[in-house]
This record gives sequence, structure tokens and C-alpha cells, in this order.
Amino acid sequence: MRGWEVHLTGEVIGGFGDEPPDGIASVTPFPVLGPPGFAARRLIPRLRATAREIGPDVVHAHWLTSFGWIAAKARLRPLVVSAWGSDLLRAPALVRHRNRSALRAADVVLADSRHLADEALRIAPATRTEVVNWGVELDRFSPADERERAAIRARLGLGDGPVVLSTRDVKPLYNLPVLIAAFARVRAAHPDARLVLKHPQPALPAELDAELDRHGVRDATLVQGRTDLDELVALYRAADVLVSIPDTDSSPRTVWESLACGCPVVVSDLPWARELLTAGGALTPVDEEAVVAAIGALLDDAPARRAAADAGRALVEARMDRAAEMDRVDALYRALAGGAGRAPSYP
Repeated sequence: MRGWEVHLTGEVIGGFGDEPPDGIASVTPFPVLGPPGFAARRLIPRLRATAREIGPDVVHAHWLTSFGWIAAKARLRPLVVSAWGSDLLRAPALVRHRNRSALRAADVVLADSRHLADEALRIAPATRTEVVNWGVELDRFSPADERERAAIRARLGLGDGPVVLSTRDVKPLYNLPVLIAAFARVRAAHPDARLVLKHPQPALPAELDAELDRHGVRDATLVQGRTDLDELVALYRAADVLVSIPDTDSSPRTVWESLACGCPVVVSDLPWARELLTAGGALTPVDEEAVVAAIGALLDDAPARRAAADAGRALVEARMDRAAEMDRVDALYRALAGGAGRAPSYP
């Protein structure tokens, strides 16, 4: 952890077992908040008390509308706040008010694209923003050779045909019905194609499950819920194309992880992608016809697909190395802890 003693406080979904994860000094769980509301206010004194007990040199709050806002109301300093995307880009009126409070209280606001940072500045013009990405562990997320790739596909029962992968959530924001409908049409041209729907929920919602039957692709679809990181890497390595077509987004890790593993991407045409995704796949409107065309262009042209895979990996190596990005965060922390920011405060 670069010499930092890290204490984790917040919602713990699923738990960590009896001991904190490796590298974490302590975990202080709070009740799951759900949508921001009056429940969040009751956590302010608890967070303040936790900060007094630990005495941190820096407080880093993730997700503006919940813990960013709670840390701001608790008056914890110095404060780093990370915007994640939808917390700023899809914010209703109440959430915008909370975001403004969090942004104004923060010593530094981290965003993973210039577009997201600019949205923070639009809401709170005096905010200090830094564009820092989550980054990718380049050794862990790496391409497989053909033998390993074939073994992964055999283990998962994916066969030898093209594999289309989604690793996004099942919320309407991510447009999985559009992907399922597009895949059905792709399969007409590639009868041996398979679709993998990897999602983080306990089960696929009934309405999405019904879409598989409606489009006749159930027998060609592998639905996979929560998995460990090694299995996620295996899915990237097995796939021919990753499709990620949300309505709003900002530099999602899944896209960069896929590219690092040598899997080209089809991504919705959003500002972050125009800014950062200069190689490795295609941008598309969130439209069935356009998504079919973008997937087909990669599946139908093996040399172009291999070129996109190589270019995507090179882009990740050049711009998304996790070690380099975390070095930048470390430097920010040390500047704040060393007196460049406000003095630590836990009232």
C-alpha cells in the first residue's frame, strides 16, 4: 500500500469474512444505505466518531452522493472525493445539491475522464480536479495464448465459434435488451456464436431472462453472476469482443481490462470514449442496427480484429497502467498529508 495504513469504512455488501482483506488495517461496516436519503444523515456522527478513533492523515470518499456527501457533512479533512460517473452524470435535483456540497468540501476531486472532471467543475467551479484512472494490473490482465484460450472455452462450454461478452450490470442504464436483440441478429450470420452475460447480481432479472427466450438465444447464452477476479480474466481471454453500451459512463474499468486481455470492444459513443478510447474497437450509438454492425465488423474480419486487439493492449500499457495511476494518487495523498491541504480535522 505504498507505506499507507488503510482503514476501510462504509457499506460492506457480502462481507469480508472474519478478517479484513489483505492490506487493509481495519474494516468498520455501516448499514447499507440504498438510495441517498435521511438514513445517510444518521451515518454522519458514526463516520465522525470513526475518524476520531483512527485519526487518518487523509480521508478518501467514493461516490459523491453518499459517502462523499457524508464525509463533507462530517467536516473531515483533508478530503479526497472520487466521482464514479453516474453520481454526476445522471444526478436528479436532490443529488445535485449533495454533489455540490461534496465537491465544495473536497480538497481534491478525482475523476477518471476529462468529461467527468468538467462536469464537476460545472457544478462547483472552484473545485480542484485531477483526472486519475483506476488503471489495470497489466500482469494479471493479459492476453492468453491460443492453447490457454481454447482450454478456457472448453471448460466453459463455449465451443469454437465467436464469443460476445458483456460484463456490465443488469440495470436499465446498461441496455442489455439491446445487446441481446443485436446478438440474435449476429447469430443469424454466425450460428456458432455464443453470448456471455457476466453480471454482479445474484441472478438475472426475470425481464432480462425472458428476453433470451423472446429472441431465441437461450441455448447460445452463458449467464454468469458474481465471480472471482481470476474467472473474470478468463472470460476476457475467451471472448472475441466485449460490448459495453450504457447510456452514460466514464472510463469503465471493464473496457480497459478487456483490452488488456486482448479482447476488442464495442462501446457506446460517449464523451469519455471519444476522449480516451483511441484504439481497440469501435464506438456505436445505442441502437440495435448500429450495434449489430459494430460487432459484425469485428467478427467478420479476423485481421482487423487481431489488429484492434494488439492496438488496444498497447493503449492500455501506455495510458492505463495501474501502478502509474496509483503513484499519482500516492503523490496527491502525501501532498495533502504533508500540509499542502487543510490540517486534519475530525470534529
